[in-house]
Order: sequence, then C-alpha cells, then structure tokens
Amino acid sequence: MAIEKVISFFEARGAAEKVKRFNVSSATVELAAAALGVQGARIAKTMSFLSPEGGAILVVTAGDTKIDNPKFKAQFHTKAKMIPPELLPELVGHEMGGVCPFAVKDGCRVYLDESLKRFEVVYPAAGDAASAAELTRGNGMNIQGFQKLTLLDFPGHTACTLFTGGCNLRCPFCHNVQLVLAPEEEPFSEEEIFSYLEKRRGVLDGVAVTGGEPLLQPDIADFLRRVKEMGYLTKVDTNGFFPEALETLLAEGLADYVAMDVKNSKTKYAATCGRQSVDLGKVEKSINLLKSSHIEYEFRTTVVGGFHTLEDIEDICRWLTGAKRYYLQAFKDSGILLEGSGFTLPEEEMIAMRDLARTYIPICDLRGI
Repeated sequence: MAIEKVISFFEARGAAEKVKRFNVSSATVELAAAALGVQGARIAKTMSFLSPEGGAILVVTAGDTKIDNPKFKAQFHTKAKMIPPELLPELVGHEMGGVCPFAVKDGCRVYLDESLKRFEVVYPAAGDAASAAELTRGNGMNIQGFQKLTLLDFPGHTACTLFTGGCNLRCPFCHNVQLVLAPEEEPFSEEEIFSYLEKRRGVLDGVAVTGGEPLLQPDIADFLRRVKEMGYLTKVDTNGFFPEALETLLAEGLADYVAMDVKNSKTKYAATCGRQSVDLGKVEKSINLLKSSHIEYEFRTTVVGGFHTLEDIEDICRWLTGAKRYYLQAFKDSGILLEGSGFTLPEEEMIAMRDLARTYIPICDLRGI
C-alpha cells in the first residue's frame, strides 16, 4: 500500500509519528481540514501535472491557492496539464485523494509553492484518502560544522565545507558520530554562513556540503539555490539513499559536483550500513542518475578491514561499470567510532584493490595512503 511506503519514508527520517491516519475521508482539502480540525489553507495539497520529459511534476501549495498557469508555463516550459486519475498510481505512486510528495515514483519532480511559507505547520496527504502528515516549517539547514577553507573537499577548487547533522545509516566504522546520532549542538545559522560567503566572494570558488547525510535536509535545494545565486560552485556528498532529492538538484542545476559513497558489494551492503536491510533500488537509481548526468561526479568507498575484500571491490566495480571515476579511501580510526568496528588495511592490499579497480574504471586512485 502507498501509505506503508510513506510511513517507511518517515521512519527512515526518524519521524514516523508525523503520519496521521483517520477513520474518515481526507480526500479533499475540506475533508482533510475537518478531520484535522484546522483551517483549509493549512492543508498542503499536492497537484500532479504531466511532465514533457515523462514522469510527473508535483506542485505542493497551501489549500487555498490555485495554480497560476502563465507562471507554471514560464517555470516548466509546458502548459499545466493535470495527470488523469487513472494514471496517478503509475506515474506518481499514489491514488487520487492520497497524492503527496513522499515515496513517489521515479521521474517525479517535487516543488513547494511559496504559499506554504505563511504557516509554521501544514498537512499534506500521506499516501491514501484517510491520512495526513504533520510538517513543521524548518528553520533552515541543520549545519553542525563549518570549515572556512578547504583545498581537499572540492576537487580543483578552494571552498568552505559545511557539515549537516543527521544520517539514515549507522555504519559501524563511522567516525562522525556526533553528526549522525541526532545532534543536539546549536547549529550554525544560515545567515552566519551567507555573511561569510558574501565576504569571501572572489576568494573562494565553491561550497562543499557533507554530513551526516546532506540530502536528509528538507531545505537543501533552497539553500544551494541561494549559494548558486551568489556565484559559487557547489559540491554535495551523499550516501545515495535519496535519489528523489538528488534528481531535483541535478534537474535544477544546483550541484556542480556530487560525491557518492558506495558502501560495499550488494551482498554486504546492509551490514556495512549497520542495518538489517536496505533498499538497494534507491542506491542503484542514484548511481544511474550520476552516470547519465552532465556534471562532474565521483563514486568512492571507504575500505575497512573486516568489511571489504578484493572480491568486494571487484563486485562494486562491476556495478559501477561506465562511471567516470572511483576512489578507494583508507579507513582511519579516529578513536570515536559508532561501534568501534574495523581496522586499516595494509598499503599493499589497498594498492592491489586499486589496480583491480582500474581494470573496470580507468580513473581510480587511493586516498588517505
């Protein structure tokens, strides 16, 4: 059922309690407002339009807002043509009355209308005609770390690096424990970041965003859009589990360089991520999005003793065949690991892995050796 997929979507973000289910219909703005006991304008309605590239364009607006057809055409270069109800499950993944911007089909692009900014809390549907999700307007990006100058994080460019809080994975050898486990530190404000960027125009080339998992941030697109408007290049790191967010960044030209972690061979993926199971379909989609994109990108694997073998690296390379470049990063024990697991492989083993990888992906190098 679509609603179960939506619940899983929220569970992955530690917010399953935000999904509400009703014993009455919430299929329209009026019915949803009555079920929740709120004004209709607070119902975030998701309207589905046919995309000229295939798939769907989803526009989420306040419940009292209508689509401005001239503005729609100017934005998307096509007329606003609603998707027929019978095609919604195929193109969007939800049926009429339950259409929402969560857990949607491949090819869906999601846009939030400015009419939502009036409210701190809004309620979109959650996958069926008797549900809703409670969404609180964020206070911007959760930026837990700020490195003002790096010559390493953004290949070929001088940049600053931002570290976002929160991650959907629990890799046992992760050394960014403070960022992963629901950080409680007071984040850097966006205005502090943009004030710094204003002063460094002409000095820095770009902004690198890492984590945690940056694509967990609901405001990532808006943030990067503002960075780009200032004339900076952008680099985003990701674990590949949020292809919808990645697709939005690529479609809108908001990422100039993407570095994606490929954790391990498919058979070891879940264990390497610290999970009982993972959706490799999402990882596969992110890989294909990058391989078919026109931007600079890289795939990389942190090689950890006890987790990775020569056979695993070969399996990964088969998976990544056709990729531009691939890096093997040597694991370093920071002393503050999530579960204290893993060890650094000898240099000769790392070199053997690199040499094998080069038979599949010509541009492959070692890092941290």
